[in-house]
Amino acid sequence: MKIRSIITTFLVLFYNISFSQEPINVANLNVSLSFQETKDYFFTFDKGDEIVFNFVMKKGKHIRSVEIASSSNVKLTEFKAKEITNRKIQVLKKEIYRFRFFSSSLTTRVANVQIQRIPSKNGSPSFNTGWKWYTVRDTIYVPYQKDSLIGYQMIPYQETIKEIVNTKKEEILLFQKSQRVHSYYNRNKSRTYLRVDLPRLEITDLKKEKILAWAYWIGVGEEGKAAYDKNVRNFSKFIGKAANAYFQTPLAGLALGFITELFIPNNGHDVAYYFMDEFRNVQSFLDGNQFSFFDSGKGRAAFGRNDSRLWSTFYIGLSNDNLTKGIDVEVKVIAIKETQTFKYNTYNKEKKEAQYMKLNKTRMQVKEKKYRVPVE
Repeated sequence: MKIRSIITTFLVLFYNISFSQEPINVANLNVSLSFQETKDYFFTFDKGDEIVFNFVMKKGKHIRSVEIASSSNVKLTEFKAKEITNRKIQVLKKEIYRFRFFSSSLTTRVANVQIQRIPSKNGSPSFNTGWKWYTVRDTIYVPYQKDSLIGYQMIPYQETIKEIVNTKKEEILLFQKSQRVHSYYNRNKSRTYLRVDLPRLEITDLKKEKILAWAYWIGVGEEGKAAYDKNVRNFSKFIGKAANAYFQTPLAGLALGFITELFIPNNGHDVAYYFMDEFRNVQSFLDGNQFSFFDSGKGRAAFGRNDSRLWSTFYIGLSNDNLTKGIDVEVKVIAIKETQTFKYNTYNKEKKEAQYMKLNKTRMQVKEKKYRVPVE
């Protein structure tokens, strides 16, 4: 009996050695990994195969992890992998295996990876370990609603509009005064000033006031008065029957641009004048220091208009350079104010409005999914 048992055992060992398969190379890879890099490799193995896996570091101490997984579960996981020698994995069914390598090191890591298969005794040594993409298309129908135009309908409605009721222009006398300006050697100063206040404006929802422009006349002595009276007479002839509430003086015509020239006297004394914005400039002017102004001139008479500086207060400085003769200067300033009044009017109107009906529809959507499958 002992001899028969020994012979039987010897025959079984001989049979297994005779019919066992040699390992077949699937891949020999040098895997290079940078910081936080993952690389995956995929191979197909046949039912009954035995995977033989070898891993050894070529550059660097280790990599963070090595993982081998089938479609159903993880077969091998090695952390801080340095070397794996002849690790064997039994393949229970034909499927694709993923070999994953991950490095978290700041420097480049390089490892040599050898993957082999040992076929079963009925397996094919020439089995194709490649894979390919297989695309699955899934068609679905998605319901949606769409507005369909079925016609138009006239819809009555009311619209309230703010409209101008009236626009009125009027001439406002801002300043009129005969001002004494002493001579240069008089114990009183030969410089003085006048203050001119532009009117306050009312602006509400239904009323809007604004200054269109202002104009001035500066005349010295009786010659200046006579010249202005002559301008009034000439202006009256000019406007004739066209005169209205805001068109009263030659300065109004000057401010509105209807006339551009006024008569000035040929003889008499002259005066220097300066238009200033701020009172600190007036103080400097009176003290004979440097000051700022926005208009100036010198003559027996002067006139002008301004349509840009239309707010607040301004000052007129007068200066007499006559050594012994004081002068009387007549100053007139008028402004043209425009007043608009409004009213809300409500109107009955109609508008054309499209009518729609909601239609239930469906649209086809095709979704694609890709899978790795064995190449054979």
